Amino acid sequence: MAPEIHLNIPYNGTAVDMFAAGIILFIMRCGTPAFNLAVPKDDYYKLLCTNKHKEFWRNHQTGKKPGIFSKDF
Repeated sequence: MAPEIHLNIPYNGTAVDMFAAGIILFIMRCGTPAFNLAVPKDDYYKLLCTNKHKEFWRNHQTGKKPGIFSKDF
């Protein structure tokens, strides 16, 4: 679910759909979700919320084939 839903705040349907599409793309590429829940307490989601994007991608790279997260992706 989108973060807005977990936080009980108003949300924009288009933004929630884009969030869902990104999650689906990530799962199709990696075979696993990017995080368990889109809440700040989730370790992986917290990396995104605190602008630690490189650490997020580095953590997800472990055990995956090299180049799975190209700049184009």
